[in-house]
Amino acid sequence: MIGWTVRIVGVLAALAIVALVGGYFYFIARSHPADPSEAQISYDDLTTFISVHQEAQANDDTAAVYAAEYFARDSRPVDTYVSMFSMSAERVAIDAQDRPELYARLLADTADVVATEPKIRAAYEEFKNRYPAAVFPPIYILYGNFQARALIRPYGILFSGEYFIGDDNVSDLTDPHSLNGLMNRPADLASQVIHELAHIQQAQKHPLVPFFRGDLLRWTVTEGTADFIAMLITGSHTNQAAHAFLVGNKDAKWCAFFEAVESNRGREWLDQSIFAGHPHGIGPAFGYQIVRAYYESGDNKDAAFTALVELDDYRRIYEESGFSARLTTMCS
Repeated sequence: MIGWTVRIVGVLAALAIVALVGGYFYFIARSHPADPSEAQISYDDLTTFISVHQEAQANDDTAAVYAAEYFARDSRPVDTYVSMFSMSAERVAIDAQDRPELYARLLADTADVVATEPKIRAAYEEFKNRYPAAVFPPIYILYGNFQARALIRPYGILFSGEYFIGDDNVSDLTDPHSLNGLMNRPADLASQVIHELAHIQQAQKHPLVPFFRGDLLRWTVTEGTADFIAMLITGSHTNQAAHAFLVGNKDAKWCAFFEAVESNRGREWLDQSIFAGHPHGIGPAFGYQIVRAYYESGDNKDAAFTALVELDDYRRIYEESGFSARLTTMCS
């Protein structure tokens, strides 16, 4: 009896969370500015961390400095990372000691990360021109101890600035800054912002989709769409390593993907466990190629862009891309 009670409580709690976050996408996100010039872009947490990190390195008790000067501040984004990932001053102190080359790079490149604001604002304007119904939630760039590159929360979108201190060798997995394909250049922050902004617009149309990712095709097309929109708007996306890997192993991987889609066997792909040792984001790389083929096959690019932003029919996009027929022939 107790076991059933616990299960019921768990289900009810999960449903409450789904309703709350789904309600955010459907109602609250609509209240964000529709004018891109009014959108908030904050680098305060990241620049504060840089100052604190430099102070900590000159202090014997580095953890105490991080705790007092970074974690004790009234910062909702930092508090979110602390609650979600158990991020702490002690963990940061250990990480800074264990990976000095990354922190040296962070000190050197933070100014370039902050300098991306004009590019982000220009991308906002272009997104608005292509999709007039767009809204622009606040974005916060912080130091997140390499826990998550981006998070969407009701009060805004959070980006870990330390993931954007890579260089032009991000597709080279032997590069110490690649972190298995997750590191990007400072200029690529704008692309990641547009990627997440695309998800915000998609989720307003379909607020529960983020909770039901079991359909492999839906997930790959949804993520691939966000990357492709980022490419159209900014000229780059943040999944370069996975794309390079897919191009180099295309036929075998495409047939494995096709078989998984046809059998609706998607969980291992969502978890990416079958790609251990390969770049993060290999699943969305398939979706990107599908979406690009769909976009390039039609004459009305404005209508195609709107279809990708709103993503009402991901299976139609798959079929009209030509990949469905091509993979049926190649892999059956």
